[in-house]
Amino acid sequence: MNKKKWTSLILFTLIFSFLYGGSSFDDGVEAYRYSRFSEAESYLLAAKSEEPARDEIYVLLGTVYRNLNRNDEAEAVFKEGMALYGVNREILAYHLANLYYTLNRKEEALSYYTQIVQGSSEYKAGATLNRANCYLSLGDYPPAVSDYNSYLVLEPLTPQRGEIERMLALLNQKIASEEERIRMAEQQAALEEAKRLESERMAAEEAARQQALLDEILASLEGVGEETQVIGAGTENIVIEEEESDIEE
Repeated sequence: MNKKKWTSLILFTLIFSFLYGGSSFDDGVEAYRYSRFSEAESYLLAAKSEEPARDEIYVLLGTVYRNLNRNDEAEAVFKEGMALYGVNREILAYHLANLYYTLNRKEEALSYYTQIVQGSSEYKAGATLNRANCYLSLGDYPPAVSDYNSYLVLEPLTPQRGEIERMLALLNQKIASEEERIRMAEQQAALEEAKRLESERMAAEEAARQQALLDEILASLEGVGEETQVIGAGTENIVIEEEESDIEE
């Protein structure tokens, strides 16, 4: 969360404290402001027991756990707070997505960033930028480009504009190169497939020609065998009688 948004949250909690008097939560906020995280944890756990439905407690307690590098507890607290479906549900989702991004659980981070991007809260721009970074780290460049462009529309005066525009130029060039590589590979594959099919066709034609020649020779040989059998059949039983000559010797 950027400094402006966190300041807004702190101001909100201070105003709440002023209206409703001191509480464990107020003491937790004060301890957090001075980076006394272990002390803040104690106060916030007490506040959670006192006011379990107050979801900003879960926001701050999860942030305390993150500062203490107790990420499993941070994850559990953020999810517990989200389950309340309170006014701070989207900031809890935003913190949870950032936690997953930090832990290199990018697919889970994408899921929560997408929930926020599809909404209309004040965290939409930040979630859009972070989702773009997430896509970029996963090597999924087209949706990263889309999200970076969307972020520039949502935050036209962002001080990061120059860096994002340079990133977009590089990504567009990379995408174009990749598309050209894919096109050339597909073209080469198509040529190789055409050659393969032509080779198979020629081989099939040659095989058919050779088979036809073999069939023709075989038919010729069979015909000769039949003629020989007709002429020679039973000749051993044929007696040729000579006619007697009228001329006496």
